[in-house]
Amino acid sequence: MSRIGVFGSFARGEAKENSDVDILVEFSKAVGLFHFIVSVKTRTHSQSK
Repeated sequence: MSRIGVFGSFARGEAKENSDVDILVEFSKAVGLFHFIVSVKTRTHSQSK
């Protein structure tokens, strides 16, 4: 992943209890779904510590 971002009502601070979260992911090279999921889990887990 080269960039990841949030957009929509959540990013604008207008989210409601039932709102979804819109996520945009930009890749520097082609990647399969499995590698994408592993990359997201690795990055979010390391940032939550």
